[in-house]
Amino acid sequence: PGNYLLTVSSPNGCSHTDSIFVFRDLSKPDLDVTASGELNCAMPSIRLLGSSSDANSTFSWSGPGGMTSNDRDPVVNAEGWYYVGVIGGNGCVSIDSIYVRMDTTSPIAGIISEHLSCDKNSAQILLLEAISIDSVRWTGPNGFFSPIRDIEVSEGGQYRVVVRGINGCWDTAFAFVNYDTASPLI
Repeated sequence: PGNYLLTVSSPNGCSHTDSIFVFRDLSKPDLDVTASGELNCAMPSIRLLGSSSDANSTFSWSGPGGMTSNDRDPVVNAEGWYYVGVIGGNGCVSIDSIYVRMDTTSPIAGIISEHLSCDKNSAQILLLEAISIDSVRWTGPNGFFSPIRDIEVSEGGQYRVVVRGINGCWDTAFAFVNYDTASPLI
C-alpha cells in the first residue's frame, strides 16, 4: 500500500508525472449463517443459509459424516456442527458455524388407564404427551374409535392409540382396560 509516482520523459525533454494511491484491503467478508428449520421426522433435510454482502465471495462447508459442499446454501440431513468459510473477493476469509439439531422425540410419554368393575361402568384412559401432539387416533373393542387425546370407555379390552407429534414423528401405544366382575366369596 502507498502512493506510487510514475514519470514519463520524452526525447524532447518534456516529462509528465502522475500518481496513484494503492490501498491494501484486509477487510474480512461479512458472514451470516442460519438454517431453514430443524431436522425432525417431518423434515428429514434442511437447507443451511450462508450470506455475505461480498458478491465475489465463495463458500466452503464441512459437517458431520465428512459432509463438504461449496454451495452457498447446502442441503443437510444430519445433526451436528456445520462449519463454513467464506473467501471474499480480496482473498480474506471469515469463518462461522451453526449447530443443527434433530428432534425425533416420540410423542407418547405413557398411558394411564383405569379399570371397570360392577360399580364402575366407565374408565378413563389418559395419554401422557412427551411433546405436543397434532394427531390422535384411538381404536378399541367393537369398532371403538376416537380422535381425542384422553378417552372414556365402557368396555374392557385392549385399546390402541396412534399419535403424531408436532415434530412429525409417529408413535403407537396400547392400554388394557381390565373388567373386574369377580364376585366376592361367601
